[in-house]
Amino acid sequence: ALDTIEKKPLDTLNSAISKQKLVISDLGTIKSKVAVFQDALKDFEDPDSYNTVDVSYTDKSVLTATGSNGALLGNFSVTVSARASADTWTVSGFTSLTNAVTVDGSNGFELTVAGTPYNSKKPPTGVSALTNSPTVTDLANWINSLDADVAASVIQTSGSNYVLQIYGTKTGTDNAVSFTGLTAPASGATTHPTTAGNATVAINGTTFTRSSNTISDIVDGVTFRLISASATAQTVSVTRGSDNSKEVITKMI
Repeated sequence: ALDTIEKKPLDTLNSAISKQKLVISDLGTIKSKVAVFQDALKDFEDPDSYNTVDVSYTDKSVLTATGSNGALLGNFSVTVSARASADTWTVSGFTSLTNAVTVDGSNGFELTVAGTPYNSKKPPTGVSALTNSPTVTDLANWINSLDADVAASVIQTSGSNYVLQIYGTKTGTDNAVSFTGLTAPASGATTHPTTAGNATVAINGTTFTRSSNTISDIVDGVTFRLISASATAQTVSVTRGSDNSKEVITKMI
């Protein structure tokens, strides 16, 4: 009996804690439901929530297009004259992943990405300087450690033949990649297979230049993705989509 009397305050405390946990749980549930309701209300009040669109295009090998709710309706004549491209460099003549590379002893290897220079002797904060006798793999790893819009890899082309590839990860002339202070092995060469360039596209007779092949700032609500250049004009049609008002209203309930 005495034990029971002594446990009563503890039982009362545990009961209070359980009730408090239940209140906290309920408050969390209410908060979550209020957030869902607020999102639904925002969609309900936004006119664009009801203005769905359908987008069609002539040839998906040239371009594709998508439209968001409220996109500008109409037919658009689109001619893709050029796709945006990124710089690609290839240095050949290596026979293994551990071949030494010849780097300028005085000035080092300098890589320029989007107008910003990165020097192997004076690297940015947080990046180690390149060793005095780097291997081709060391150089590739150093480039990848820069956290810039560039990447490098050492690739086996066949047997004991390897190449170093250095390439920009973003397209457009503003994102050009170049380098100095690196000499290819005697049996190899440095080539420049692709050059950074901008996309050129004409929409309804007006020509636009962009650094990316994904273009969403010309026709309101419409995103074009350029696949290949073509002299043939493509027709992109943006029409009103199905009525989705029931779906928007249902989210409010």
